[in-house]
Amino acid sequence: MKAIYDKILFVLALLALGAGVGFYFMKTSSVRSAGNLMNQQPSGPAYQAVQPPEVKIESVTWNDPEAQDAEGLELYDIFTPPQIFWNPIEGKLDFRPVEPPKPKQPFGLRLVSIEREMFRIQLEAYFQGPSGKPEDAIWQFYNSNLGESVRGHLGDSFPEHGFQLKSGSVKKVIKEDEGSTTVSSVPTVVIIDLQNDNREITLTTESKLFLEGKLQIKMATAEPFPPAEFVWEHTGQTYETGDTTFTLQQINFDNQTVTVEKTAPDLEKPEVKTLEPALRTPDIISSQPVSEPSPESEGSDIPPGLENFFN
Repeated sequence: MKAIYDKILFVLALLALGAGVGFYFMKTSSVRSAGNLMNQQPSGPAYQAVQPPEVKIESVTWNDPEAQDAEGLELYDIFTPPQIFWNPIEGKLDFRPVEPPKPKQPFGLRLVSIEREMFRIQLEAYFQGPSGKPEDAIWQFYNSNLGESVRGHLGDSFPEHGFQLKSGSVKKVIKEDEGSTTVSSVPTVVIIDLQNDNREITLTTESKLFLEGKLQIKMATAEPFPPAEFVWEHTGQTYETGDTTFTLQQINFDNQTVTVEKTAPDLEKPEVKTLEPALRTPDIISSQPVSEPSPESEGSDIPPGLENFFN
């Protein structure tokens, strides 16, 4: 029985092999026929170009959307869709128009300048005498209150200007800068302020002497407020324009800035801003607090002759 099955399977295998060989030869003949067709020259009438149809483009004017209710809220638009909310109490849709955000109002205040009040007497110049000693020198001062200059020697008194010369000295300052050496002489004088309980004040040509705590903060309003100018002197001061109030919170003289708080009924919360002058100039004059006189330097290294030290 097994031998019969083997013969049947062998015959079926031969039939499958014959069918495969026959299919291969038929496919090869079809490919060759298609190749011959590709090599033949085309025939028939020439190709005629077809003209495209004329299309007229007409402009279309879109009408503005019309509200569907008397209040004008039920407005359907493509680019500005309305806000639609369901009202469960009345059982209908509520239309709310889309309102653009209001532009932020300008702060309306600017800082003009921060200035400190100088001491009325400043050391303006120093003229060395023939001996080179400070007591033989001529000291020149400037009175900003009177707008006058005055000269004198150590020990001289100037009642009309309210001060007396007590002592003076000259120190030599050596500065090294990129391989070069600069030697300069800086005069320092101690005066007695006859208008301030005979207090001793130290002056020098190297820097101006400012009064501590004497500040003038010059401010100016800007749009949308009416133009006005005013002066603040210390923190906590306020300025009102209309229903808006400005309060000075902080002063920074070194950075030339002030911090101001703005309050108004239309503001959700106070607005705080740090202001600086529009046109800032470098601070080339350093401050010098009122202090006790420094000890006199031993001798003077200035060569004989006349020297003038102007600021």
